[in-house]
Amino acid sequence: TPNIDALAAAGVRCTAGYITAPQCSPSRAGLITGRYKARFGVEEIALCPLPLEEVTIAERLKPAGYRNGFVGKWHLDVNVLCEDWLKKNVPDLKPAARGYQVPPGVAEKFSPHAQGFDDYYAGELKRYRANYTLNGKAETQPRLVSDDHFRVDVQSDAAVAFIEKNKAAPFYLHLCYYAPHVPLEATAKYLDRFPGDMPTRRRYALAMLSAIDDGVG
Repeated sequence: TPNIDALAAAGVRCTAGYITAPQCSPSRAGLITGRYKARFGVEEIALCPLPLEEVTIAERLKPAGYRNGFVGKWHLDVNVLCEDWLKKNVPDLKPAARGYQVPPGVAEKFSPHAQGFDDYYAGELKRYRANYTLNGKAETQPRLVSDDHFRVDVQSDAAVAFIEKNKAAPFYLHLCYYAPHVPLEATAKYLDRFPGDMPTRRRYALAMLSAIDDGVG
C-alpha cells in the first residue's frame, strides 16, 4: 500500500480513535458525527437511519465555505432490516426476503444530501445514487446509475471526478470504499499482482486492498 503509506507519512494520523461497534453502519455513524452511537441510537445496522438532527462533519464544514462530497458506501439510510423504524413510520408494510420492503423515496430522505453533502456518488455494488457523472458533470436531478465495472475503480473514478470539479476552492471528500468486503471481487489487473499459493479469499482481499491504494494514488 505505497500510496496509503505516503498519505499517512505526509498527512495527519489520528491515533486515538476506537471502533465502538463491530458493524459497519454504527462505526460510520460515529465517524461522521464524532459521537458515540449510543447517544443517538444507531448501535446496529437495524437501528438506522442516522437521525437527521445529528450534525455531521459535512454540516460543520459547510458554513466555513467547504464543498462537501460523498462517495461509496453510505448505508446510514433506511434499510430492509430497520423493522422498528419502518413499523413506526411506514403504513402498509410488505415483507421482503429479509425484513421489510422500503417504499420508493423513503431511503432517499436520509441520503448524503440530507446530511450536508453537496455532491454524492453513493452505492456499494453495481448501483449508485448520484447527482453528478464520472466526468464531473452535475445532474439536474439525482439518478440511479447502473455500472457493472469493478466497484473500487468506479468509486475511485467518482472521487477523482469530485476533486477535479472542486479543486479550486475548499472541499471535503468522504470516501468510503466498499472493500475489502464480501462479496469479494477483483479484476485480473489486481489479482495478477498476487501470484503464488494462497487461499482464494486472501488473494481477492489483497487485490482489493491494492485497488484501494491505486485509487488513493
